[in-house]
Amino acid sequence: MSASPSTRPSATVLNIRPGSASLFSAQASGEIGRGGAYRIGDEAAIGFSAYIDPLIDAGLAQGERRRLFLPIGTMPQKAASLRAEGWVTVAQLTAEDSAEAQICSHVLQDGKPVAL
Repeated sequence: MSASPSTRPSATVLNIRPGSASLFSAQASGEIGRGGAYRIGDEAAIGFSAYIDPLIDAGLAQGERRRLFLPIGTMPQKAASLRAEGWVTVAQLTAEDSAEAQICSHVLQDGKPVAL
């Protein structure tokens, strides 16, 4: 089962004991996360761990990968408009940087995303 914007998965939080909780989802079998509040000496802390494998097994990570490499000099306004369209943008920081090194599926060429 895959998640689409119209059918977002729901989650249930179950408190096991005061200060801790486990997270469950109808789309995954078993616990998908656990967290809580605790103390380390005199310092209060809060932590949470997500168990990604059950989410992947449930198909929630499926979908088109839209990771766009932006060459040096790309205007911030252009990057913002591409993000608004759903792209994950990755800015080139050095001349040696590449779309492949940044695990991008597309590169911005002449103002338009081009598949690698």
